[in-house]
Amino acid sequence: IKNENGKWLSLLITIPLIYFITFQGYLRQGIALGFILLSISSLADKKNFNFFLYIFLAFLFHRSALFCLIFFFHDFYKINRAFLKILLLSSAIIFIFFLFKFIPIINIEINKVLIRLINDFRSYYTFEYRISVGAVPRGVLSILPAIIFILLYKRFKSYKDFSILLILSFISFMLFGLSFFYSTIADRLSVYVLSLQIIIYPRFVELIDNNFIKFTVILIIILSYFFIFIFYLKFADNGNQYFPYDIYFFRDKPLTCQLLPYEACR
Repeated sequence: IKNENGKWLSLLITIPLIYFITFQGYLRQGIALGFILLSISSLADKKNFNFFLYIFLAFLFHRSALFCLIFFFHDFYKINRAFLKILLLSSAIIFIFFLFKFIPIINIEINKVLIRLINDFRSYYTFEYRISVGAVPRGVLSILPAIIFILLYKRFKSYKDFSILLILSFISFMLFGLSFFYSTIADRLSVYVLSLQIIIYPRFVELIDNNFIKFTVILIIILSYFFIFIFYLKFADNGNQYFPYDIYFFRDKPLTCQLLPYEACR
């Protein structure tokens, strides 16, 4: 989107949503998100090697980034391409399996990764304090641009990343539904579809011909994200750690406080 007219609006959305709330709220996952955004750009440019490289780098910071491998099948509705991608991915899995089977050090490392992934899932799935009260509101933020995209999909077909936005929209709806049952899982994974908001809204604005309506929509978007940012700082469990900025490494609180509401750790 760096060459599009609405890039300034993308930046205004990015500052509160990604720079402050995501990067400063979820440091490791925020860095992973940066690589995921690069992987999406690579996928749009049909640079598959770069896509997998960025996914791997994102995985080094946060294991949940592996979920974004599903983006590789963004053109699933094109049968021939989907078949080739399934064949390519199957070949990669078989190759990794042989490395896992016959090279001891790789066997050990892959086992460690699998164990931690399983433990992560069990923790998010079963731990009683793993409730993200903001999962549903954040899900709404993602499905709003997804709805705009679905309703106006014919107007978005001219963009080279159309199929990527399509699968991101489907994932947004899926995660929104999941947030009512497994809120923390949905909340963590929804970080990777934040790009919908910084891509769809500026393009939607460009589709509006009436200057007054366009100005009104832009104003509503800017004020909405300003309100979201202020609301987050005021009412989020860790909102009061932004002034001054504070992280758990420098707090005299046990690490288990990360699993509890902020009030329980005072």
